[in-house]
Amino acid sequence: MVANIGGWRTHRFIEWGFIGALLLICVVLTTLQNRWTDHLSRATTQQQATQLRSSAQSLCRAFDSELNEACGQLRPRPEQIESLGREQAHIRCLLRWHEGNPRPMFRRLAVVVPEGRQAHLYLLDQKNSLLTPAEWPPEWSKLQANLSRRVNGNQPQPFADPTGLLREYPVFGRRGAGQPGGGRELEWVVMELDAGYLRQTWLPELARRHLNPGKETLNEILVKTTERPPGIVFSTGSAEVRTQQNLVTLFFNSKPFAGNDDPDEEVDQFWTLNTWPRSGEFAAAVSTARAHDFALACVLDGCLLIGGLLIIYYARRARRLSDARMQFVAAVSHELRTPLTVIIAAAQNLNRGIVRDPERVERYSNLILDHSKQLADMVEQVLAFAGAKRHSSKLARVPVEVAQLIRQAITACALDTQATGCEVQTNIEAELPPVLGDARALQRVFQNLLANAAKHGGKGKWIGVSTRYINGTAPGCVEIEVADHGEGIPAREQTHVFEPFFRGSRAQAQQTRGSGIGLSVVQEIVQVHGGSVRVESVVGRGTTFTVSLPAAVREPA
Repeated sequence: MVANIGGWRTHRFIEWGFIGALLLICVVLTTLQNRWTDHLSRATTQQQATQLRSSAQSLCRAFDSELNEACGQLRPRPEQIESLGREQAHIRCLLRWHEGNPRPMFRRLAVVVPEGRQAHLYLLDQKNSLLTPAEWPPEWSKLQANLSRRVNGNQPQPFADPTGLLREYPVFGRRGAGQPGGGRELEWVVMELDAGYLRQTWLPELARRHLNPGKETLNEILVKTTERPPGIVFSTGSAEVRTQQNLVTLFFNSKPFAGNDDPDEEVDQFWTLNTWPRSGEFAAAVSTARAHDFALACVLDGCLLIGGLLIIYYARRARRLSDARMQFVAAVSHELRTPLTVIIAAAQNLNRGIVRDPERVERYSNLILDHSKQLADMVEQVLAFAGAKRHSSKLARVPVEVAQLIRQAITACALDTQATGCEVQTNIEAELPPVLGDARALQRVFQNLLANAAKHGGKGKWIGVSTRYINGTAPGCVEIEVADHGEGIPAREQTHVFEPFFRGSRAQAQQTRGSGIGLSVVQEIVQVHGGSVRVESVVGRGTTFTVSLPAAVREPA
């Protein structure tokens, strides 16, 4: 007993140690997963900022490239002007530009020609391909003043429109022999961007292509002029740049051609592009992804912990089952020893001639027969337990009269009930419908219940067997109750009585004979027949076992 207690404590110590180690591993894994997710979210944020800057640079380059290419195509070369004439040279450039199916990005195209001491304006009609004289528009007054000074020999600063919409490009004459620079300015090509087309079509299209490729606006975009105070050119939402962690600021709308000498020099950049992730959306996406990763880690760690607990649970169950089997072997051995001892002793007395008178010989013979029958019943019980599931498919399925089964079971258990002095009372309904099943197997069910009632409830000196038909959904069911007035079963043991090899604490204390498999056989057979069995017991008042079996469908008369 001391060894068993020591082994039990050792097992408990190992199990709790395993649970503690597994819990520690889960905590460590979850912590590492959380840190890794935190590093990943930071790296994702940095990657998003880098990607946002790269996308913004692509937008600026695309705008500048397309605009400057159009401006270059619309500027004739000096030799074209000299050979074709001014009007034909500009018309040919316009037609060549139209062949590429360009954007309608320019509101007005014009040519300024120095004539005497005046700067005369000629508008280039984009639809009719005509170059006609025109008056200076009032909004071009600064450009007019700048070019007039240059016509009169002054050298002011190159014209720069603060809105970034109006620009002029000089066309220089041919270089002379040995001249390091170009000749005089023959004319100026003036181009005015269409602000409405920029705001409604061109910049939104570039924004969708480079910064917001999906249906949702992930990044806010604000395009302003570089003048003070700045003017709004285009905005996807807010017109103010708030302090943003991932704010990207770039300058674009450059004027790369200052003259023929250095066409790659950037004269000015008129617009500022500000872009940043829409407030909270990227952070929310990162936070959601982090929460999902953390939840997934917790679920996996929880599964690992549950798996460990299940291992311990089934290990304990297997150990309990092993202990129960050992107890079963010990109980069966004990049950076999008593009848075998009696049979051997009685047989030896008869064989040696110690018993000679006919009355004692008959008594000894009956004793051998009774204990042999007890052995046979025990073997049958063990075989029934072993084959309850294995041979379930071989059981017959025929209508069986319940009343006949009960009478046969009572007769088979007569020795058990008489030995304990129990009176068996029956209350069987008339016209009780039959049940569908195997008569021999069902008889064992009631025989085991009666033997169990006589063994454990014999002190009440009464066993009751009653039946009733419950006509619920067709074909209904038949319930059979086997009750006694014994000591009852404690509530904590009632859920275990149908487990194999289980024996109650009172049966173990009183060393009541039994193997702990009779009620398990009952449950197996009843379930194979599509029924159920339940127990109701009150300590000190008795126990009732109720078997419910489906009724057989009666053949119409």
